[in-house]
Amino acid sequence: METLPSQAYSLFHDFRPFHNIIHYYVDLSCFLVTPPPQDWWALNRRKRATSLYALEVKYRSEKVRDRFLSKGFDLSVKERRTLFVDRLGFKDFFVPIFKGKDFLGHLQAGAFSSSEITLPVIEACWRELSGLEPSSELPEFREFVRVLLEIPVLDGPLMPAFQESLELFARLLSDDPDREAVGKRLRHLLLTVFSKKLPHSFWLDWALGRPTTESVPPWTRDMEKWGWTQAEIGLTRVPTTVLTVIPRRAGGTGLDWTREFLRIYRFQRRSFLFAQTLPQTVGGRLDDYGAVFVTSADQKLGRLAQRQQVQGLAKKVREFAMAELGTQVLVGVGETVAPGEPLNDSYRQAVLALHLRHHPEKDIVFFHETRKESTKVGGYAQLRRVLDDLEQALLSGSLPSLESWKERFLDLALNLSFQDPHEIRWHFRYALDRLAGAVTVRLGLDKQEGLQVREGLGRDMEGAANTQELVSAFQKELSRLVEMQSRPSTLGKVLSLERAKDHVDQHFTEPIRVTRLAKMTGVSASTFSRAFKKLTGTGLEGYLQDLRLEAAKRLLKSGNLPVSRIAKDCGFGSSSYFTRLFRAKVGVTPKKFRQGTRK
Repeated sequence: METLPSQAYSLFHDFRPFHNIIHYYVDLSCFLVTPPPQDWWALNRRKRATSLYALEVKYRSEKVRDRFLSKGFDLSVKERRTLFVDRLGFKDFFVPIFKGKDFLGHLQAGAFSSSEITLPVIEACWRELSGLEPSSELPEFREFVRVLLEIPVLDGPLMPAFQESLELFARLLSDDPDREAVGKRLRHLLLTVFSKKLPHSFWLDWALGRPTTESVPPWTRDMEKWGWTQAEIGLTRVPTTVLTVIPRRAGGTGLDWTREFLRIYRFQRRSFLFAQTLPQTVGGRLDDYGAVFVTSADQKLGRLAQRQQVQGLAKKVREFAMAELGTQVLVGVGETVAPGEPLNDSYRQAVLALHLRHHPEKDIVFFHETRKESTKVGGYAQLRRVLDDLEQALLSGSLPSLESWKERFLDLALNLSFQDPHEIRWHFRYALDRLAGAVTVRLGLDKQEGLQVREGLGRDMEGAANTQELVSAFQKELSRLVEMQSRPSTLGKVLSLERAKDHVDQHFTEPIRVTRLAKMTGVSASTFSRAFKKLTGTGLEGYLQDLRLEAAKRLLKSGNLPVSRIAKDCGFGSSSYFTRLFRAKVGVTPKKFRQGTRK
């Protein structure tokens, strides 16, 4: 006789409507849990790397979760009905399986949210698990936010539809129902609810050529003939063009990180639904800072008419994004490929168009065919040769030539390291260091002055959160080198300012007055203050506070010195002022911060 677990496995993998709902759309872990002593059989495991459960383990809350699960199992059996039980602002489903009066086990699925995840939910969950106050300054809190925003949202008709799906599958395990009728109902839910409200877990990655854990067939024109693509994805012709959209003012530009991340999260969720209002279009996420759309123009139209149709779609995407984000946006449009050709080139071009646009005043940027030759990737050897030419253009003072080689360097660096900010950052830092060395030699600077020039570059790049900001920071630093090269008279002021900053970096625990620093650089106090803010991105007082707080954090993490001693050693006037400032900047008191780092 077939056991319940083997029957469940067989049904889950062979009964495609239920499998597709939970595996390709809901993306929740689903277990068959047999009666005590409990055995857990995983029917489906979420594709996401981390989960709410992983956070509970990290913050040592497993026992609380065990009690929560026991409550759900016991109550659902007692009441002989499906329950969803709340924990930390999220829910789990408990579906009891009965055959007559005999209890066979449970289907358990979670965790999910029944509404769009908000900041108060995140903050309450963080407080309960970590015992700390939420703060965007804490890397642990940022990672916590990322994990929670990956949790599926079953809002509107999704939650009752998923409950019905679980109950239908439980019926298949408990008795001998009309399988054809059950399958028909599940397929109806799949086509009318799940595929319309939730993105398919791998379809967009497959279309764009992004990595996916699923085994996918080759991308060909045949996909437009497949019934499931037409019914679930809503396309009757193969996509040929990729559009991307991002806010012009992205994270890391003075906005609170958490609020900005939530703004992009909401925008990405709505982008999927908005795409369904456009003909032959599918929308989804562009990493954690924008949205991407795949579409196609009517092939019966002429080439110019097709371009106009794509441009019309781009305008609609722009209007939608501006309304959702409440700010100016930038839309990148990749080149159209032949029907059935891979979309990865168009995708790459649409992303690069956001970062390498010729006309900053434009908000819809097409990746022009005239740029094809400059963006063919020739490997790192070609990147080095282009950097050689960029260096010569910088030293020769030829601005048109410099602009041309800069664009080619950016094209190659971004292509070689596409969507990998860490590698992009490395290419840019290496290039700036080499160019700064060349300028140092040309201007005849001594070793110490050359070191100051090098160390003065790249500050904006270190704080850049995504590719767009990295490109902007690189261009800004290159402009500084151009100014040094073309106007040597400005170099003395730059180096004097760097010396003053070095003095602040080395003596931040001591009292520092702006008048003394201004005297060191030979300018007035007001002029020094403006120049220092331009150099560091913040005023002298804010810069000192940041240095002192970072030093305090290191001492709190690594030792057991009293808070009053740390305040004194780091340059704060009093321990009470230090505590108030620390809590305002970090979100927790120094003592709480120390406790949180030692859990």
